[in-house]
Amino acid sequence: MAETSYDRILPLTGVCNVRDLGAYPAAGGRRVKQGLIYRSGDIDSLTDKDRIVMEGLGLKTIVDFRSEEERTRAPDPDFASLVNRIWLPINAGNITGIDRRKDSRSYREVMMDLYHSLVQDLIPEYRRFFAVVADTLSAPLLFHCSAGKDRTGVAAALFLSALGVDRETVYSDYELSDVLLKERFRPLVEAHPDVADVVATRREYLAVSFKIVDEEYGGVDRYLAEQLKADSATLRAFYTV
Repeated sequence: MAETSYDRILPLTGVCNVRDLGAYPAAGGRRVKQGLIYRSGDIDSLTDKDRIVMEGLGLKTIVDFRSEEERTRAPDPDFASLVNRIWLPINAGNITGIDRRKDSRSYREVMMDLYHSLVQDLIPEYRRFFAVVADTLSAPLLFHCSAGKDRTGVAAALFLSALGVDRETVYSDYELSDVLLKERFRPLVEAHPDVADVVATRREYLAVSFKIVDEEYGGVDRYLAEQLKADSATLRAFYTV
């Protein structure tokens, strides 16, 4: 059963969907340590109070999955503690700009295809991500994309899986983005109802990624070890307690 008692959502008003991955139950009766690794969407619109909160995290590393265009439009802020900025662009494409004359897929089908691609075609990027998080000198660390739900969502799901967090809890963490992003996307959905499938964070999307991992790569443990070169034992030793 998913763990919900720890309030991992950072108290920010200028940006949304910024949260700690700590406190989830992990393998061997342990828990993910708090204050070491965070996930988010864009963090370019921090208020003065938000900046104080973010500075208090002592972040050493930011891993950015966005494209160059996205980074230019919403550049990450500087923090006094920051040492590393690591750019691992994952081009998810401009889904909301699909030309219906050229693409007959529904938005739901587009999202399903995206989650298939993320675990099958972006292995080098996620392998590099795991190399970064395995370096204990990188923490505290934040990884993000624009909304913090798809590229970041898959990264978080794989990371938590590496720590032995059960899949139901992984799904719950993933679905939390839907709650945190609802107000951000409300005007877009009201103006263009057909994009609701794009901005949603639906379990069936992440389930596509897990289905590929399970059926084509022999399960998440083998996928992590063989494809992403992730050393789960090392990760658990550092990120759980």
